[in-house]
Amino acid sequence: EAGKTYFNAKNFDYKSKEQMAFTTIVLLSDKRKVAGLQTFAGFGKSLTYILPMMVLKKCSKIHYVNFICVPYKTMIVPIIKKLKTGGLHVEEMLEFTSFVEDRFLSNIDVFVGCPDSFGDDKTIDIFKNWESLYTPKNQLGYLVFEEAHHFSAGAQCEKSVGNIRDLSWEKWRKTLLLSATMDRTMYHNMLEERKIPDAIIDTSLFIDSIYKVPEVNIEIDVERIENNEIITEATRLICNFANHTSDVNAVFFFWVKRYVASGLR
Repeated sequence: EAGKTYFNAKNFDYKSKEQMAFTTIVLLSDKRKVAGLQTFAGFGKSLTYILPMMVLKKCSKIHYVNFICVPYKTMIVPIIKKLKTGGLHVEEMLEFTSFVEDRFLSNIDVFVGCPDSFGDDKTIDIFKNWESLYTPKNQLGYLVFEEAHHFSAGAQCEKSVGNIRDLSWEKWRKTLLLSATMDRTMYHNMLEERKIPDAIIDTSLFIDSIYKVPEVNIEIDVERIENNEIITEATRLICNFANHTSDVNAVFFFWVKRYVASGLR
């Protein structure tokens, strides 16, 4: 029913068995407090937590407050748009500390933000003392790390979320780590880095759908460009895409990092 509501359609089918399995575990499994998913673009990973949020909002007597951490600010608006499509009330994480009163928090389903707004001392203190600050009707729901590989040790965002190691992980309904480039080894390393208790790690779940070829037909146009032409061609493609004059849905670049830096400058 949540899928029908989200897509405003008479029928809804999951894209794959993996998507259905992960979504079901996110919603129904009381045993697994942490779950990870590695998947390809187009899998529909955001639905694996949006649909459960929608179900809990409609069916649960408890009001769950969910949190989504993304590595880049550019990801905030698209995710908020998806959440609102599901009828969820969303606020940016920067506003979180403004809603410390119980009556205000009861009207918000999801907070979305970047690592720096999750790792500050005031936010961490609120998470730690949640039970003493809020009535039992407002409980911690899902803590979602989108593109979770950015939060691993040595990654750019890792330092910003350092304080999140101090959370009481058992307080959350579930913690979810989602990424296109997080294999099983990285997943378990990240759980240990976050100081998640062994008892929770032992019952955690990891699904890797990368081994399967996506069940969609994607037209791929690979073009090799000489080094001295890369910057000009990349600028042209990006400008066309940004100005909505491109005839493609996405542009992928494979090149050396120093060229990326030069292009950004």
